[in-house]
Amino acid sequence: MRQPRTRLGGYRERIAFWNTTLTTDSIGGSTESTPASALGTSWARVEPMTGQRSLEYTAITGFQGYVFTLPYRSDITIDTTRRIVYNSRTFQITSVSIPDEARQELQIIAYEKK
Repeated sequence: MRQPRTRLGGYRERIAFWNTTLTTDSIGGSTESTPASALGTSWARVEPMTGQRSLEYTAITGFQGYVFTLPYRSDITIDTTRRIVYNSRTFQITSVSIPDEARQELQIIAYEKK
C-alpha cells in the first residue's frame, strides 16, 4: 500500500547525516572519525528543546538539546552512531523516534558536539 505524502512546507532547514567510526589506538583508547562525504541529506524542522523536556535533557547531558523533525526515511539507517551536520555544526544523535504510526515523520533528539 502506498504511503501518504508528507507536505514539506514545515521543513525549512537542510541537514546532512554522517557516519562515524571508532578507531582503536595502541594504548586502548579510541578516536572518532568521519568519512569524506555525507550519507544523505534531508529537509527538517530544527527546534531547540524548551520547557520541562529541556530541563530533563540538560540535566542528563549538560548540553542544550535540539529536536530535528523530518519526513520518514527508509533509505538511511538513522541511529546513535550517526551525526547530523547543520549550519556547519555537528550534532550527536541521542534518540530517534517515529511519533506517528503512519511512518510519516522521524523525530531526532541531538545535542551539539563541542
